[in-house]
Amino acid sequence: RIKIVQGDISELDKHFEGETYDSIVSSNLLEGNVIPSKMDKSKLLSDINNLLKPGGHLIFKTVGNPIFSRDFLEKHGFRVLVFTDASH
Repeated sequence: RIKIVQGDISELDKHFEGETYDSIVSSNLLEGNVIPSKMDKSKLLSDINNLLKPGGHLIFKTVGNPIFSRDFLEKHGFRVLVFTDASH
C-alpha cells in the first residue's frame, strides 16, 4: 500500500496519526531550502522515526543542501548508508 500526502511537514503526526510504515521515501524534501530554518529538526526526525515500524527505513535523496548531516542522523538512532553516482 502506498500513501501520498501533501501537507505541512511540521504536522506529520497529524497526517499519519496512529499509522506506521516499513519505509518512508522522500525525494528532495529534506533539504535546507525546503525545510524552514526555524523548524525543530530533532522533532522532525523523532516524528519520522515514530512513523517507522521497528527496523523500518527512511530513504531520502538530496541534490545539494541536506539539512541532516550523517552525524546528526546517527545521533538520532538512524543507521546511515550513502550512495553516490559513480559516473560523475
